Amino acid sequence: MRLHMINRCDFNCFFQTCYVQAWKSNQRYKKTGVDTFADPGQKGFTLLELMVTVSVLGILVAIATPSISRWLENAAISNASSTLVAHLKQARHKAIASNQSINVQFTTSGYTLDACTVAGSEDCSTHKPVRIALSSYSSHLSLIGTTPVNLTFTSSSMITPANIELRSSVLNRSEYIAVNATGGASL
Repeated sequence: MRLHMINRCDFNCFFQTCYVQAWKSNQRYKKTGVDTFADPGQKGFTLLELMVTVSVLGILVAIATPSISRWLENAAISNASSTLVAHLKQARHKAIASNQSINVQFTTSGYTLDACTVAGSEDCSTHKPVRIALSSYSSHLSLIGTTPVNLTFTSSSMITPANIELRSSVLNRSEYIAVNATGGASL
């Protein structure tokens, strides 16, 4: 096996060339302020450019956060009210189709569908109550002023009319749901 020997001249010539290039580059930098020793094909960002970019992004996020929070809360109240209307319509249709009474009980934190509240008049074993918590949409939602507290959909589809207010405490915004005497629910 043959090893390549670096002779002294090659070694000295290499370092002499590097030293001369560095010295010339340093002299040009002092005069022009431009680093000419850097490889012109070298690409990348300086630390200063990265810091400015991160700072600008941080400012934009700080400005956008309140808008996003309001948008999410608006979406939550809209979704919750649409879901409530859909559940009320479903309860009405289920009562007519099954020829049974379907109850909806309201609390400030949510509502229960298909709750058996009429003692003795029906077999409660066929009822499967479903609890809908408003906190699943947003922790700032509540039901206010539900009159009556219980809605009972019958097979004849006649009920006591009700007005339901779904309120967001953060936005001070409400969605109103009206249930008419025939059981129709609308926003």
